[in-house]
Amino acid sequence: MRDPYAADVESRRAEHERWLRGPAGYLAAVERIELPIGATREVHGLVIEALPDGFRVDGERTGPRTVETGGRYRLRLSHQNFPAIVILDAESPRLREPVVPRWFPVDRAYRFVLPLEPDGARADIRTTRDQDRPAERAGWFTVPLDGRGYRLSATRFLEPGAGEIEVYFSDATSGRESYRMRYVPAEREGDRWLLDFNRTYNPACAWSPFYNCPLPPAENRLPVALRVGEMSPGTSELNVPSEHVAVVARFGDRDAAERATDALKSAGFADDDVSIVARGATTDESGRFVPGGLMVTVLASGREEAAKRVLHAHEAQDVSTNRVGATGTVGQRTV
Repeated sequence: MRDPYAADVESRRAEHERWLRGPAGYLAAVERIELPIGATREVHGLVIEALPDGFRVDGERTGPRTVETGGRYRLRLSHQNFPAIVILDAESPRLREPVVPRWFPVDRAYRFVLPLEPDGARADIRTTRDQDRPAERAGWFTVPLDGRGYRLSATRFLEPGAGEIEVYFSDATSGRESYRMRYVPAEREGDRWLLDFNRTYNPACAWSPFYNCPLPPAENRLPVALRVGEMSPGTSELNVPSEHVAVVARFGDRDAAERATDALKSAGFADDDVSIVARGATTDESGRFVPGGLMVTVLASGREEAAKRVLHAHEAQDVSTNRVGATGTVGQRTV
């Protein structure tokens, strides 16, 4: 008989993938418009004003949410005390790309019901857009991992539309098998809290450069590997053998990235060896800010210098060489 718990986790994952690839998912994002508090902007026929505690759309007050425009576009109203409009396009080219979420196997050992040690101190959270989102440290969880207890802080944002408690963390798989940071929700169960790392998910920035995502606080950067929950984004098509060398470069916009990929293909690199993946801004292992963008990746074993010349000729930024191990797909690399 199938394990009901595993079936529930897998059902949630399937639903997440359907949403991700839908017209309101992260892959549909095509533009971000910053809208400072007090500013008004007409976007796809809707007049939107940013308020201290939400938005006004065509004269009606509303909170952070996704609104319909009556056409192919939706507008995600993101407040975070730094209001912005993310434009979602039901015909976004990214929805046709073979990028998919990947998951570690379900492991009940990472499901915890724990007490929350209250804190309540103000603890603003740095974001991928170099902002400090007002937040409070709701408390501390002591999580048994790898034979010892690790204290992880739980965050509640102080902003319109917020209120849930989550743990933002990185671990020894981050930037390798998993995205550079991940989030796990905390759900109340009586006088305790459910912290199920099988429900760990990637931030929006793993899928699109048009979002503003929390970075893990220093106390939540774990030295142990949590092979549970969501992995780094993958692809459903591009298989690579072991020990390939990939050249990766960042571009500021899709047009430039696509010109570079066309040039790489004209230079003799196979179509299946060249890909574009959106990456949100993040931090490196030392906590320094790393900007996001569109990452062009080319499998270039033996032709690394040729690939770099093409990328530099098209004004690529941050060109680097990475070794790809025997992990399966292009999307399993950190891009």
